[in-house]
Amino acid sequence: MDKIKLAYASATSAALTIIYVTAVAIYADLVAPFKNLLSGFTGHHWITKSLSSFGLYLLAIMIIYAARRRAVSETGLNKAVWFLFGTAIVGSMLIVGFYVWHFFK
Repeated sequence: MDKIKLAYASATSAALTIIYVTAVAIYADLVAPFKNLLSGFTGHHWITKSLSSFGLYLLAIMIIYAARRRAVSETGLNKAVWFLFGTAIVGSMLIVGFYVWHFFK
């Protein structure tokens, strides 16, 4: 098992999961029927978001790892980690900004 390739797949999967969680969290608070749909699966929308984000991460890491035919360079891994870092910052800012806006609305 190529550890750099696995780290690359993990960082990329985590970034995709952050994008998913950010989008679903905001959309669920804007569209009540969607929030109700999420609640219908597990009883609470946050539990459904958590389980689906975990599933997305696992699925994405397996697909990215398997689909990546070439070896990942350290530069490629660094780019993936910086993308993950940027995604986490932007996702956090969007969620906090949305809820601050929602509070003052």
